[in-house]
Amino acid sequence: MEFADLPPDILGQIFQKLDLDYLYCLLLLFNANCSNQILRVIETVRYSRLIITNSWRQLLRLLPRAKKISSLELLSRYTYLSINEFQDFIPEWESKLYPEVNVRRKLVFVLCCDNSNVDQRYRIIRSFSRLLRRLPQSVLNVTRQVFLFMSGLNLVVERSLDEEVISCLFQSIEKMSSLYPSLESLSLVGPVDAHERGSINWPSCYGYSHFRSLSTVCMSNMGILSLANIELPERIKHLVLSHNSILTLFGVKFPETLVTLDLSYNNLTGSFKTKLPMLKVFNIRRNYIEDMMHLPDSIEDLDISFNELPSTMFRIPAALKVLRTDIAQFYLMSEKVQVELRLQQVCVKKNIASQTNQSIFTRM
Repeated sequence: MEFADLPPDILGQIFQKLDLDYLYCLLLLFNANCSNQILRVIETVRYSRLIITNSWRQLLRLLPRAKKISSLELLSRYTYLSINEFQDFIPEWESKLYPEVNVRRKLVFVLCCDNSNVDQRYRIIRSFSRLLRRLPQSVLNVTRQVFLFMSGLNLVVERSLDEEVISCLFQSIEKMSSLYPSLESLSLVGPVDAHERGSINWPSCYGYSHFRSLSTVCMSNMGILSLANIELPERIKHLVLSHNSILTLFGVKFPETLVTLDLSYNNLTGSFKTKLPMLKVFNIRRNYIEDMMHLPDSIEDLDISFNELPSTMFRIPAALKVLRTDIAQFYLMSEKVQVELRLQQVCVKKNIASQTNQSIFTRM
């Protein structure tokens, strides 16, 4: 049997493993002398994964924050379209897809606000909302991920205006009822220094419990102060709330389905007590936690670097494989804990203060 004789479904599974550049090469290779079936399969795979963005596509590939979008697998496997290109492309999208090829379609929106102009951010959020309202249901059903990077927020000069912008943002997303069944990942990333200046509570009237497929939520550098009103889907697996200003987890009930929880670079104090039976990756780096005696035994990867942890207030989770801590904190641990770490064959990684924080998603 020759390659061209393989069933379309098998060809589709093979081509999905290739970067977009390789698909282009295959198109050139097969275009001269090849069955129409292979060409249609390649085209189907090519247009099954789209990134719709208002940013220059090459710049998006180079964005440092893009490395944190681990759920995008490899950015090089996606076809990039501007918002205007996508609007023109919608009518012919279905014709690009070969029904004999069973590939999972994924539509991702990546919006960048690189300007400190508040009016511009309003326009981007509102235009995105209008775009979603105009999209046919068949397109909305394959919208899996939404990312919004806000690098221009200025919480000092225009604090009240930015609170209005963020409130508008929360409200706009919460009201996108057309995305309730399909959206799997939502990431809102604010400016680098928002966690140092923020004073924004989780909006009490908005939540994401309606998004039934939402498994990943990232709210980093949003200046969030409190999680008292947080509403999350029951099936969420990955939650990133790093680089905020969260003071306490008192009264917060996280979904028990969480596998990954990142609370690094906040202002949490006291102890961490929560029942999360499926939690495997937990990052609480750069807080003021003093008690870690009640960590879930399911944790495999734990980062406790740069906290206020006394030597006697740490218990090793039963499933722990990797412990990330700072040098000083490690040597202040009791001899009993250090012996238990060796007996349990835990890999201990010692961080230094000058190291740049790595997104928890890059370890997944």
